[in-house]
Amino acid sequence: MIAIISAKTTLAERVMQTISWNNYLQTLPKDIQKIKLFLVTAWETFEKDSANRERVQQLDGVYVCNSDVKEYGNIKKFSKIIADLKNLL
Repeated sequence: MIAIISAKTTLAERVMQTISWNNYLQTLPKDIQKIKLFLVTAWETFEKDSANRERVQQLDGVYVCNSDVKEYGNIKKFSKIIADLKNLL
């Protein structure tokens, strides 16, 4: 299993950039589509009324270093990334 981790300090346009890569992966042969795509960000909290909160749900995982993040769907605290990656093995 291969995972791509897109690490961003600020999100600005980068959420859509990462989602675009995810959409591109879906157009490739089935064996390549098995690649997992994760987003890691430093400061975002993905507040309830944030459009990005719903957009990133199509990624395989989103990990946030900001301790104020409220986990939702595949948005998790960064401390959970190791366990999730181990589960891929």
